[in-house]
Amino acid sequence: MRVKTDRIYYIDWLRVGAMFLLVFYHSGRLFDEPGWHLKNATGNFGIEVFNRVLDLWQMPLFFLVAGAAVWFSMGSRGAGVFAKERVSRLLVPLIFGMLILVPPQVYLERIFDGDFTGSFFAWYPHTFQGAYSTGDAATGNFSWHHLWFLAYLFVFSMLLIPVFRYFRREDKKPLIDKIAGFFSKPGAIFLPVIPLVLVDMTLRDIYGTGNQNLVNDWANFLFYILVFFYGFLLVSSPRILEAVKRQTWTASAALAVCIFMIVLLDNGVIDSNLLMNIFYPIGTWLALLVWTGLAMRLLNFSNGLLRYANDAVLPVYILHQTLIVAIGYFVIQWDWPIAGKYPFIVVSVFISSLLIYEIVRRINVTRFLFGIKARAAKKSP
Repeated sequence: MRVKTDRIYYIDWLRVGAMFLLVFYHSGRLFDEPGWHLKNATGNFGIEVFNRVLDLWQMPLFFLVAGAAVWFSMGSRGAGVFAKERVSRLLVPLIFGMLILVPPQVYLERIFDGDFTGSFFAWYPHTFQGAYSTGDAATGNFSWHHLWFLAYLFVFSMLLIPVFRYFRREDKKPLIDKIAGFFSKPGAIFLPVIPLVLVDMTLRDIYGTGNQNLVNDWANFLFYILVFFYGFLLVSSPRILEAVKRQTWTASAALAVCIFMIVLLDNGVIDSNLLMNIFYPIGTWLALLVWTGLAMRLLNFSNGLLRYANDAVLPVYILHQTLIVAIGYFVIQWDWPIAGKYPFIVVSVFISSLLIYEIVRRINVTRFLFGIKARAAKKSP
C-alpha cells in the first residue's frame, strides 16, 4: 500500500527560486567570460562573479529538488504511471524544444558569427546537419542546448525506477528509519559528499564541466544522478531533514571557507586541479545543505504566488534561453552600457516568458507540448 505524503512547500520555493536565478544566470552568459552562443563585445566582472557562484550549485539544486519530487510522486503512483508521466512531462517537451525552440538559438548564433545569411526558414533544414558544434555551421546544428536537463532527468528517472520502488515499499520503512538514524548523527549529513568528490577526482579532468551530450559526459552524468538520488532520500524522513536544518549554520561557515579556497584555485593563487576537484564538489554539497536548511526555516508555507510560479516553472525553463538569445541578439548590438543591457534582457525575458506561458496554459495542445497536465473537461450542468 502506498501512502501519499503531504507536500513540503519549501521544496517548491527552492525550485521556483532556482528558476528565477537561472534567468539571471543565462542572461549573464552574454556578458561573462566563458564562451557561449552569443557574446557582448565587452564583459562584466560583477556578472562573471555572480555566474561563477551560481555554477557551484545552480543545476545541482534543480536535480536535488527533482529527486525530492520523485519521492512524493512515487508515493501515490506505480512505476508504470510514473514512467508515463516522465514521458509526457520530460520527453515530449524535450523533443518539441529540439525541433521548435532550440533551432532559433542556433540560427541566431550562425547569423551572429557570419556562418549563414538568410531567413530562419531558409536555414531551418540545416538544423538536422549533425550534432551541434561551435565555430563551423557545417559541422552540425542539431542540439538540445539548455534542454539537456530534461534529457538527463528523463534518463535518470527511468534508470532509477527500480531503486525508487524499492525504497518506497511499505516494508522498507525500517530501512529508511535506519538511514535516517545514521544521518541524524553529528556530522553524518556531510558524508554524501564523498562519492561526489570521488567522481570529480577521477573523471572531471577527463570529461570536463560543460559537455552535456549524455553519451560522453560521465563526470556530469554520475555527479548529477547522485545528487538526484540524494534529493529523493533527503525527504524520505523528517529526521534527515531535521539533521540538515541543525547543520545549516555549520554548513554555511564551511561553505564560506570552501568558496574562498575555490576562488584561490580558480585564479591561480593555488595551482592544483586535484584540489579544485575536491573543493568544488564539497562546495556544491554544502551549498545544497545551506539552501535546504534556510528554506526549511523561512519558506515552509504556500500562497498564490507559489502556486502560480510552481506551475509556470517548467514552461518558463523551456522558453527562457530561446528568449534570452533572441532578445540578446539585438540588445548586445545596441550602443548601451552593460548596466542597461543586462537588466533590460532579464526583465524582457521574464515578461515575455510569462506572457507566453499565459497562452500555453490555456490550450491543451500547448500544455501537452510544454509538459503540463491537460485541464479536466468541464462537466455539463
